[in-house]
Amino acid sequence: MKKPLLLSFLLLVTVVVAPAVKGQDCGLYYDLRKGGVYELTAYDNHDQLTGRIMQEVRQAKTSKGKTTAVIHQQVTDKKGKAGSSSDYTVECEAGVVRLDMRTMLSPQMTLGSPQNTMQAEVTGDFLELPAVLKPGTQLKNGSMTAVLRDEKSGVAISTTTINISNRHVESTETIKTAAGSFACTKVVQDMQVKVGIGGLAIPVNMRTADWYAPGVGVVRSETYRKDKLMSYTLLTALPK
Repeated sequence: MKKPLLLSFLLLVTVVVAPAVKGQDCGLYYDLRKGGVYELTAYDNHDQLTGRIMQEVRQAKTSKGKTTAVIHQQVTDKKGKAGSSSDYTVECEAGVVRLDMRTMLSPQMTLGSPQNTMQAEVTGDFLELPAVLKPGTQLKNGSMTAVLRDEKSGVAISTTTINISNRHVESTETIKTAAGSFACTKVVQDMQVKVGIGGLAIPVNMRTADWYAPGVGVVRSETYRKDKLMSYTLLTALPK
């Protein structure tokens, strides 16, 4: 995997911080209430700013006990220049939150394209977060595939697959960021990423950790390769 593509992907390995529809129990971590913008700030392993992600609930509806929300996500680079944007889905039913895995690859996948001429076609699973998480709890794994195409010609530039395994709750901790101090539950997982370019696909194995706060979502995310920290993301602003 080329370094620019890997760095763009690492900025992308974040989970939506979403707010919840009134009257719908969406557990401890996701409140899918319509409205509100959350800001996540990404850094490399030298604490240097690499970009920001703004997430906003644009649509939310409840039917037969199930709430579905569409999250709009906008990425900016370290200089504040707007990159690509995308919409994805979060579901909540019986206290279980289901997160569309496309959040892991779009829109940051095309962050490095100044002309923003790339389009990602993503298919895959939903990752689940039960209402109650305790250390030692095993969570469902997931997988997804993304094809990156040139927007004008439709030609496939690359095909990326992500497989998540060994997903479980590790601990409870207090995390402090510019947005405040949060009592969090830490979820860790193994991730294998394969980026196929020109018939060659090289696997990259990583490990990620996410800290979830009740009613807030992800407060901090970290990505490791060979036990070395590569990047991290912090929640830096909550809806006003």
